[in-house]
Amino acid sequence: MFVVAGVLAMPLARAEPDADEVLIAPSAFHGNWRVVARDDRGESALMQIALQHGAGQPEGHGDYTLFQPFCDAVAGQPITGMSDCELIGASDRFDQVVPRRRWLVLVFRPTADGQPHTLAVRRDGDRLVGQYRNPDLTLPIVLHRTD
Repeated sequence: MFVVAGVLAMPLARAEPDADEVLIAPSAFHGNWRVVARDDRGESALMQIALQHGAGQPEGHGDYTLFQPFCDAVAGQPITGMSDCELIGASDRFDQVVPRRRWLVLVFRPTADGQPHTLAVRRDGDRLVGQYRNPDLTLPIVLHRTD
């Protein structure tokens, strides 16, 4: 015991793992990723995502932040990074992060109409490849690891 600001205090106990704790290895999708349109030569980041997913787990979790080039993508325009929309800087959690065989499907609702937008990605070497879909378009994407 010791005294801090006139109050008797007990030292904090070290946290120990639970006896029945099971550690799960991260899946190939786990980590931080920079999302770009596959055909954008300038590789402008549409969004940044952080995924938490354990190998063999039926679902995961993730967060996203949208960048200015996402305005072009959501409108189905060439990626210039010069468009303006209310989505710039929006951050939130994915509604779903679900593996489907070799794919990981991420569902989110970034627009005011609440329509689902989807990223469906699979491993391709050190990166992920797939598609961004909203109710009006499908855009091929590439995800590069940032961690």
